[in-house]
Amino acid sequence: MMVAVMLVILVSIPLMVSAQDAQEWFDRASDAFNEGNYVRAIEYYTRVVELDPEYGYAYNNRAWAYYFLGRYDEALSDLDRALELGPVDGPAYYARAIVHEQLGRYDEAIEDYTSAIELDPEYALAYNNRAWVYCQKGEYAMALEDVEKALSSIGDDESFVIPIALTTRGNIYRGLKRYDEAMADIERALELNPDFFWAYYSRGLLYRELGKKKKAKEDFEYACNRGIVEACDALSE
Repeated sequence: MMVAVMLVILVSIPLMVSAQDAQEWFDRASDAFNEGNYVRAIEYYTRVVELDPEYGYAYNNRAWAYYFLGRYDEALSDLDRALELGPVDGPAYYARAIVHEQLGRYDEAIEDYTSAIELDPEYALAYNNRAWVYCQKGEYAMALEDVEKALSSIGDDESFVIPIALTTRGNIYRGLKRYDEAMADIERALELNPDFFWAYYSRGLLYRELGKKKKAKEDFEYACNRGIVEACDALSE
């Protein structure tokens, strides 16, 4: 299963004198997270919510740290709390959808992506990820509609989303057996971002379906060597 495309933006609020200590721990936690030290980030975010139990942004960000450590139940619990507190609704719905998708809870993921989109109708990544969930369910018409919305919603500062959405659409076309269009999209994605390794895996799936086993293996090996677990699994099939 493809893990939904994630854009992890750690959110913060303006400093308030009454929450100065919590803010200082929050900043330390964010630094630890950005360094990939998720265990330390959790420790520091926990200190934040001990000082300020209504610091919704800390719950949202701690959830991402739990997610990257595979602690999905704790991530969901934190995201539920962030949504109860309110100020970070859009990112929290988006993050919770990703956790649900990782757990194979596709209906719950779609519901949360939809909530994120309702709050931000131009949320390109949410449209893209919901499209992928529909694709996983074989609901290709819905998937294609969403990915087109993703492509049309991409802002000037979101050009990185274009190869992601093109690869998603390529996989949808593959599901629809529109192979020429699938290949065109994935090739274009790789032109735009040669380091988007999921696209190599996606092209490998397409080659395999077309009976081009050697080319499929080459793409799977390339993606596997760069951390795409699904590509490694494909090599052993």
